[in-house]
Amino acid sequence: MFFDLGWNSDDLQTDDDVWRAIRHLDKIFHFVVIAEYFHESMVLLRDLLCWDTDDVTAFKVNARSEWSVNDVTSDMVPKVLAWNRADAMLYDHFNKTLWKKIHDFRGNIKEEAAFLRLRNKELEDTCLEEDTKDGQKKDFKVWKPPGVDIKGFLLKIEATNNRMCQGMIRPEIRYTYYLRKKEIKKP
Repeated sequence: MFFDLGWNSDDLQTDDDVWRAIRHLDKIFHFVVIAEYFHESMVLLRDLLCWDTDDVTAFKVNARSEWSVNDVTSDMVPKVLAWNRADAMLYDHFNKTLWKKIHDFRGNIKEEAAFLRLRNKELEDTCLEEDTKDGQKKDFKVWKPPGVDIKGFLLKIEATNNRMCQGMIRPEIRYTYYLRKKEIKKP
């Protein structure tokens, strides 16, 4: 994670270096989504931005197919944590931060996360054929690295002109192109 945020591993040699970097990131990012608590994170984000539930609905995209996921064995866990010590510390910090925000949330986070899951399922039923990698249109095709099967989506015929459905399955690079094109057309 630190690498993706611009840090070089040479800059994170000691715990003090890591904590200094974490404090810096904590000043920049006021809210961080934790994937394992995605729905709770989306409820908090919705509340923070004064959005509606439909503004934070999502399908699970760029997910590996079941057969291309390798399980981590119990003897690998300490090795992975040691190799990624700085990232583990960063994760732990923002996970604790998220749980403080969940605790401070003025609504019922469990109920609202359950409602978001239900809304996501309703949209899946409205928009999607069975999860498929065949028949995807160019604008909705996901990139797949060699040897990895990434799940893709195919819209139901009745949802092909539904802008919400289209937006929810469009991969990030294609979505960026779409948004740029839309912005260029603005007067």
